[in-house]
Amino acid sequence: MLVRLSKLEINYERVDMNRLGCEDETLKERYKNAMVAYITGPLLFANISVLEELPGKVEGCDTVMFSMRGVSSVDVSAVQTLLSILTELKEKGMDITICGLPAASRNMFERAGVIELLGEEAFYWSVERALLDHRPYPALTK
Repeated sequence: MLVRLSKLEINYERVDMNRLGCEDETLKERYKNAMVAYITGPLLFANISVLEELPGKVEGCDTVMFSMRGVSSVDVSAVQTLLSILTELKEKGMDITICGLPAASRNMFERAGVIELLGEEAFYWSVERALLDHRPYPALTK
C-alpha cells in the first residue's frame, strides 16, 4: 500500500496548438518545440529517481510546462531535487512554467527557492492558460 501511495508518474506530451483550436500562427510558432510534463502523485524522497529522468525526456525542447495539478504533496528532498533540475534547464535557456500547483505545494516551492528561481510570471492556473500567453521566446544555448 505504501509503495502504491508513493507512486509518481510523469507523462510527456509535445504541445499541439491545433488541439486547443488555436489559429494564432505566432503562438503556433512559439510553442512548436514545447513539451508538457504531466506530473501525478506525491513528490517524495522515495520517488526522486523518476524526477531525475526528467532532463533527458525534455532534452532539445525550448519550453517545458509542468502540469502539477495531480501533485498531492511535496517533501523537502523532492523539491530540492526539482530545484536542481529546474536550475539546470533554465541554465540551458529553456522557458519553464509551473501550472496548476496546489497551494500546499506552492508553499514548499516558495520555501525552497523555486518561485525565486522562475519568477511569479512562470506560474499559471492551467497549461492552456500558459499556452495562450505570449511568453518571451527563450534563447537556447547550444
